[in-house]
Amino acid sequence: MIFPIHPALLLIFGSVIVESQTEETNICTTEGTKSLCVSREVIGLRGEDVTLPCRFTHEEESDMIALRVLFYLLTSSNKHYVYNSSSNYMDESFKGRIQPMGNASEGDGSVRITDLKMEDEGTYVCRFEWKTSLTTMDGFQARKGMQTQLRVDVRPEILRIWKESENSTNAEKLFCEAEAKPEPNITWMDPLGRLVELSGTMVGPDDTNQIQTIIISLNLTSQRPTGNYTCLAENQYGVVQELFNYEVFGRPSKTRHVLWTVLGGIIAAVALVALMAFACKWRRNRVKGPAR
Repeated sequence: MIFPIHPALLLIFGSVIVESQTEETNICTTEGTKSLCVSREVIGLRGEDVTLPCRFTHEEESDMIALRVLFYLLTSSNKHYVYNSSSNYMDESFKGRIQPMGNASEGDGSVRITDLKMEDEGTYVCRFEWKTSLTTMDGFQARKGMQTQLRVDVRPEILRIWKESENSTNAEKLFCEAEAKPEPNITWMDPLGRLVELSGTMVGPDDTNQIQTIIISLNLTSQRPTGNYTCLAENQYGVVQELFNYEVFGRPSKTRHVLWTVLGGIIAAVALVALMAFACKWRRNRVKGPAR
């Protein structure tokens, strides 16, 4: 089923399809005739694919044997070895999710990570290695501050919608909980298609580099129309929406009110006709008097 979206929200759909975003200017580590260039920041979306560029140039081809590329993920405590192009080694957490995008033996060590996870976020070190003899290895890698920062963002997702009542005041509220990264913007739309005022509560976490969860509440008063209320959650990666049908017990919706009014009119008309028929029959019998 396709639900209507407020026209003001359609403006953001141009940026809904995102594979990855990289800075236009690469950063390069250079030493003598060797140079290794990567992207300073790469942004991908959870569950989708992203490419980490890494290109190595040099003027020592005759001295380099079996050129290969390795990737490390830096954590707060250590350096995590995740990929080796020569052996096609992948860390268990990346099993089957890293694909070479170029030929490492020709200096293109770019890789693609598929099905991005939040745990993939961090600093990646690209390193080229080669043999200078049968037993000696040499290498060259991006220096500290010249490495790739991978950021994993999240499309908005509505987690749940529910209604709560306060027994003391008989007041009712609708709640909509959504998550995204960056933080989602949540709005309610009433059955007439109007955006309505609401209040929001940040659930957490406080760290903006993590997925942000927000709960928005809507006060339901006697002036609110009954019917389908729409919760919309958005960030720069798209818009999602979900419906909640709101009807107050004892206060039927307009459609139901019309139906009951029509049905009541029909019943009243039938009762009136029956009463008139009975009155006419009674009058005729009285005029004729008892049979002799």
